[in-house]
Amino acid sequence: MSARSSVLVTGAAGFLGSRIADALEERGRVTRLDRSAAPGVIAADVARLAEALPPGFTADAVVHAAAITTQASEADPAAAWAINVAGTRAVIAWCARQPRPPRLVLLS
Repeated sequence: MSARSSVLVTGAAGFLGSRIADALEERGRVTRLDRSAAPGVIAADVARLAEALPPGFTADAVVHAAAITTQASEADPAAAWAINVAGTRAVIAWCARQPRPPRLVLLS
């Protein structure tokens, strides 16, 4: 990535996502997205990523850190599927539709 690359970080209010976004912010423009409302974060369902981002939004890279952990997924399997599976599909689909698809980093 260049010194001023733009990066979209999903799960940006979570443990890993927030730390990744903070570290990347020193090197470029970071857009944060998370289901939890937090200052400086687009509050949205990652499975509806395309609807959550402003028209014409582009990124050089996407760090997909949105996920529900094992313990939480056992308590709410439907939410886990919606975020972990449908959310990942939405991120990949959004990337594929871009005129210049961004690099995608998937945390697992």
